[in-house]
Amino acid sequence: MNLFYKKPTFGYVTISPYIAAQMLMANKKNRNINRNYVASLARDMLAGNWQDNGDSIRFGKDGVLLDGQHRLTAIIQSQVSLECLVIKDIDNEAMQTIDSGRKRTYGDRLSINGIKNAGRYSATINILSYLCGHRTGIGGQQLTNSELDQVRLAHPNLYVSIEKTHKVFPKVENLIGALHYVASFQGLHEDAEEFVDVWRHGQASYPSDAALFTREWLIKDNAKMRSTNLHGRQYTVIDGFRKFLKRKPMRGTKRSNSYLVPNFTKQDLFMGKAE
Repeated sequence: MNLFYKKPTFGYVTISPYIAAQMLMANKKNRNINRNYVASLARDMLAGNWQDNGDSIRFGKDGVLLDGQHRLTAIIQSQVSLECLVIKDIDNEAMQTIDSGRKRTYGDRLSINGIKNAGRYSATINILSYLCGHRTGIGGQQLTNSELDQVRLAHPNLYVSIEKTHKVFPKVENLIGALHYVASFQGLHEDAEEFVDVWRHGQASYPSDAALFTREWLIKDNAKMRSTNLHGRQYTVIDGFRKFLKRKPMRGTKRSNSYLVPNFTKQDLFMGKAE
């Protein structure tokens, strides 16, 4: 039985930066460009990690671009030519349905591949990208799926920190897991274990313990009607971690508003340890 009774025009096209620019001239009704997303697509293209999954560049019957502006802009930015599926003569009203479904997350991909704690794995890797300074600010330099895979494969022992910090403390377990891993990655295994123990049991490991102070501050903050926002909490936890590694006392919440931790670089993030 032939199920295909009506087909728009389609085919694969080699889209060069010049052709991408010509196609974007028909971009008249689309949403605003997300520059960070374009940058992430361009990085994949430049690295040769772009994968054709059948998603198409789509045009309406009147020639207006309905879908694909971010991919086309990334082709221009990367100066890489790509083979893309292009579909023309789609009903223009169909634009309202494009991208309306839930996007498959990296955690979904890991779960499909049978990896335990998939959601925490994905979240922890993203936190690591903040801790080394690869990603700064809300939405900046978001890791692509191929980059997430690269980090995961470069850090095969990350799952140990994820499992060790399971339910260690509500709402910040992924951050604590990432910090435990950073300390372990640097060879500070005893510090990593003590840090998690303080968070789990609420017992100081030295006078004016920075991790214990942060834990008790967070408990009080959670009880407030108007608590500190997520980034403020994370800054405080990371400040406590930095002081904990040096066994410095912590008695107040004046924080540096920085995610960076010492001795963990972008190269460490993507390359792991040299064998």
